Order: sequence, then C-alpha cells, then structure tokens
Amino acid sequence: MLVGVSTPRLSHTSYLVLGLVAGMGPVTPYELKQMVNASLGCFWSFPHSQLYSEPERLAGLGLLDVEQEDAGRRRKRYSVTAAGREVLLAWLRDPDAERAEIREPGLLKLFFGALADDEDMTRLAQARVKLYQQELDQYAEMEKAIKDEPDMRYPYATLRLGISWAHACLAFWTELADQQAAGEQRLPCVSASLLI
Repeated sequence: MLVGVSTPRLSHTSYLVLGLVAGMGPVTPYELKQMVNASLGCFWSFPHSQLYSEPERLAGLGLLDVEQEDAGRRRKRYSVTAAGREVLLAWLRDPDAERAEIREPGLLKLFFGALADDEDMTRLAQARVKLYQQELDQYAEMEKAIKDEPDMRYPYATLRLGISWAHACLAFWTELADQQAAGEQRLPCVSASLLI
C-alpha cells in the first residue's frame, strides 16, 4: 500500500486496468482497449476513453509504472508496481461486491413504451432479438477458443454467465416480439430457470 498516503479512491475501471496490466505485462492503452474489446467489453460497459486516462492516473498514484518511447509514436507502456499488485490483490480478496448493475438500453426504452406506438416497441423487441442472437454467436466463438484452456477457467466462468444472461435476454425479447406481433397486451416474464 502507499506508505504515508491515504488509500486512493479506485473505481471498477481502475481495477479493470490494474488487472489487465498485471495479467498482460507492459501494455499500451491501445493494447488494453484491444483486450477489453475481445473479452470484458462484452460484459462490462464503460467509456473506452478511460483506458487512455486511467493508466496515467494510476501511474500518478504509484500503482503503475510508465515508460515512454523516445522516438516514433512515443507510445507509453504501463506495468504494475508492487503497490499496484498489492491494491489489486486486496480488492480480489474482498468478498463483498456491490449490487449488480443492469444497463440494458432496451429496457429503458421499454419502460417508457406507453409513450410510443406499439409498432415502435415491436421494432425495439425485434432489434433486441437480433442483437442478442448476434451476441450469442460471438460468445460461441469465444467459448471455442477458451473452453479447454486451464489458465482461462475464470474468464470462461465469466463468459458462461454472459451466455446465460444473453439467453435470458433473448428469451425475454423474443416473447415480447411475438406478443407484440400477436397484439397481446401482457408482457413477458422470463423464467428463472433460463438464468441457470
């Protein structure tokens, strides 16, 4: 921990950056962005501009080291410090987790659906069905790549929850789209068994 300094306030993005840098070794913000896009970005949404600003902030706190190229593009490469690893491990050891955030943009529109035409909600449901089917296709490809890799068991567990979530969302939006098309007034309720 930082000696003589109060514990810095870290966000979920801070821990995401610390974890990726600790796991990947020295990386540029662009490489962080590529890794997020290929993994956690599927399940954890945040402005990717933070992947450029947060490493610099963490370096200022002494949690990351930074080396800048002398010539060329003068890219910065970040690596985790002993203090950064200590902060990351303390966070990982803490079993407490905050309440889950659900930020499904379609749900926000659906909540205000009475202010729109039924056709708008039908189109919304159909678009969400397409989106979740595409996500499931993408997750299937990811699953093939990491399923049997022993070092990927925790990312794979994360992916499995993402797959369950996408299946539940797909079932919900499919039922809503079907009901809307049939002119039914009741709204769908996804069975808890779909989440298992």
